[in-house]
Amino acid sequence: MIQSIPFEFIPMFKSKPVQRKPILPGELPKYLDALNDFSRPIVTMLAFTGLRSGAVCNLKESDIRDGSFTVREKGGKVRVIPIDGVLAGVLDQARAVKVRMRSTNEYVFIHFRGSKWDTYSLRHHCARRWKEAGLEHRQIHSLRHGFATTAALNGFSPRQLQAALDHEKFSTTERYLHDLQKTLVADQVGQAVRRELIKHLSASSAGDVASGDVCRADKDGGAGEADSEDDEPP
Repeated sequence: MIQSIPFEFIPMFKSKPVQRKPILPGELPKYLDALNDFSRPIVTMLAFTGLRSGAVCNLKESDIRDGSFTVREKGGKVRVIPIDGVLAGVLDQARAVKVRMRSTNEYVFIHFRGSKWDTYSLRHHCARRWKEAGLEHRQIHSLRHGFATTAALNGFSPRQLQAALDHEKFSTTERYLHDLQKTLVADQVGQAVRRELIKHLSASSAGDVASGDVCRADKDGGAGEADSEDDEPP
């Protein structure tokens, strides 16, 4: 009879960390353009509200009333989201799809088969659209991180972000802000390097134009070649 199971001797494989890079404001239009009429409304709702995908997938027509809609978040918590002009437009897009499909589904967002979106189908569908949009692959949760990024860039405090994202623990919001800081630093460094390289490339191109193209210089006796060791790159 086995008296104990030596779990400590079983090798454990380290899982790769989930990519938490947010989708930035300038990237969102490209991504939305890569979606179809069925996925664009629900992805737009996720990007514009910062809600979790499960809550939006389960949104019913009966949850919309009196200028707001109700969603059920983690742990059964109920949130009321006011409907402004932008969100009203998103809901109109979703309903237009249902009219075209002649769907009587009680859920607001449906896919091309006429059923409601579920989180697995939505993740699978959206994962294939990053490449089509010319963007780095990310998780659908990056839309929620993108919401937090845009809010932070517009001056909202960490505590306000915690409330908007419905984080029970402030440490979760701090992790979002840490990911945001890394993204912004990487983008700033990348932009600075690209500006410097472009500046030198532009100067080099101007020099080529002033002295004539390289091929013609070679025909004229190798004027384009280095004349001494001082002309060699370090």
